[in-house]
Amino acid sequence: MFANSSRVYYCVVFTAWVLEQQDRTDSVGKLARLIVTDYNAGCAVMYRDPVSWKEHFEKFHRPKLDVLMDMLGDAYVEYCTSLGTRTNSF
Repeated sequence: MFANSSRVYYCVVFTAWVLEQQDRTDSVGKLARLIVTDYNAGCAVMYRDPVSWKEHFEKFHRPKLDVLMDMLGDAYVEYCTSLGTRTNSF
């Protein structure tokens, strides 16, 4: 139960961080806006971890997969960097 609770928390925290980046003009901001667009179109659930977002992109956005993987990678690296010295146990 705890492991599942931790994953849910991680999904919420990661996606919330990405969504806070919507005003940016770089790839992280573009990813945030895509997530909101997909959610509003009924194409995605809002809170996913990076692996779930990858699977979503593979299933629903195959033509732009390379670009989306780059955007997701940029966002994840920056998110992890923003954690500072805290360790991620998920």
